[in-house]
Amino acid sequence: MRAAGLLVIGCCATVLCSTSGVDVTGRGTSPKVSDTNPVDWHLLWEDNFTGPVGAPPNPAWWTVRNNMTHGPLEQQLYTSSSVGLDGEGHLVLTTSRATIRGPGREYNFTSGWVDTQGKVNATFGRWEIRAILPNPRALGIWPAHWLMPEANSWNCWPVGGEIDIMESNGGIFNNTVMGTYHWGKNCTTADEDVSTNTASHWQNSGAPTPPPTCSCGCGCDMHTKTQPNGQFECTHPPNNPWQCTTAHDFSTGFHVFSVEWNATAIEWFVDGQPYWHRELGVEGVNYIPVQPFYIILNTAIQPAAWNKGAGTGSEYPVRHIIDYVRIWTAS
Repeated sequence: MRAAGLLVIGCCATVLCSTSGVDVTGRGTSPKVSDTNPVDWHLLWEDNFTGPVGAPPNPAWWTVRNNMTHGPLEQQLYTSSSVGLDGEGHLVLTTSRATIRGPGREYNFTSGWVDTQGKVNATFGRWEIRAILPNPRALGIWPAHWLMPEANSWNCWPVGGEIDIMESNGGIFNNTVMGTYHWGKNCTTADEDVSTNTASHWQNSGAPTPPPTCSCGCGCDMHTKTQPNGQFECTHPPNNPWQCTTAHDFSTGFHVFSVEWNATAIEWFVDGQPYWHRELGVEGVNYIPVQPFYIILNTAIQPAAWNKGAGTGSEYPVRHIIDYVRIWTAS
């Protein structure tokens, strides 16, 4: 894997979190995969979220978004008061039920979004986040750790690429996590390599909608499941990429979610175990990003039509607890 290049260029929060029922002491329930300094990897950058209770994450590295939305269908308004350190070495994104006026309309939830755009970015490497995810039984819950291009000159998503290190959904998705790569060749041609899932995003944005000819190469969400031996693996039954028969509750303790990315491939891991792989020239993938990406950590509330059997809403507030973020470079 090629060595990564890191650029560090260089909101207020009031959350005080309660963590009853989950282990946040001693970083406890899964090994710190990278604490063993994997062979051929060298630590490039990290944030362990040290600071007093209620403080925002380091503003030299992170931007806390406030009064921000992300698309017309999601139900949350991102607020700075939903983001803060807990004083014990964790960043906490709190999602709450609230009726609040935001850009253009009222929202039913408040939640947290932080990102390193314009502050920390890298090309290639191993990117990992150790986190406790929110209660998967909460109505519409949708936590994510994802990478986006720092300088997107392509003018339309997903041209330029999006690497989702981890997304998780409740309801029929059955406590799974997903690793996803979104991409497209260009904005207008009829032979657009965009999946059905990606095409729906285009349609919602008002852009020309290309035919869904990708065959899951650019925008397919791959889920993990646990086997009796505790191993994670990708499940992608023919014609039903959403099905997961065995699940794991990622809200009961810390887990490490990571990707390894180079010029020809992307691979996804949970607790150091690989479960999904995308390779240039294989299964329709004709593009792997080769430019700097930055990281986003957030918790969304899915559009109502996506809730598919999740909870009633009484589960809130819920918390997305991040222990650390690390970027490693290959030697």
